[in-house]
Amino acid sequence: MHMSTCKNKKIAEAYCAKCFSPIKEAMDSDSRQFFSNDLSCRCLAELDEARGLLESVSCRDGLTVAAFSWGSVALPPELEPKLRELVGRKTAVLRLDGRYHCRAVD
Repeated sequence: MHMSTCKNKKIAEAYCAKCFSPIKEAMDSDSRQFFSNDLSCRCLAELDEARGLLESVSCRDGLTVAAFSWGSVALPPELEPKLRELVGRKTAVLRLDGRYHCRAVD
């Protein structure tokens, strides 16, 4: 599994703008700080997959934050209902062709 971690403010802004440009446009400046200040939260790049025990799902600054046993991933808000059903299970979230695919991988 390959995950890109936001390591500094400049990289975080560029990477998250690429991942979430439609969502980011709707967010205020305080919300954008979420990406550059929370180094444990990752964004999935194209063809990346987040896989592991899904411990919790929350909404934060208009995004869904999926907390896995190894760290957190920021995802579009429309994934929240599907991910809430998968809490406590081994879960995979794949980004493919700009879309996100979630499933249990028991």
